[in-house]
Amino acid sequence: FSYNKKKEKVNDILIQKYITEIIADEFGQHYGYKKVTAVLKRKYSLIINKKKVYRLMKVMNVLKDRTERVRKYKKDMSES
Repeated sequence: FSYNKKKEKVNDILIQKYITEIIADEFGQHYGYKKVTAVLKRKYSLIINKKKVYRLMKVMNVLKDRTERVRKYKKDMSES
């Protein structure tokens, strides 16, 4: 469970329901766990950590694939 701004307990199942509502939104399907955390804090007034949202989204199997960073410049290993 987590808490809302009124210091009331909020069950994890209810938080998962909120996450599915956010992801079902037109733009929410592109959201990662950090942006979902921001929406939960703003829209539902929850006091919740991004790590908890990550764990819940992992259990729900709705995490996005990580994108690999592309280097603009080649690493220069000659000057060590």
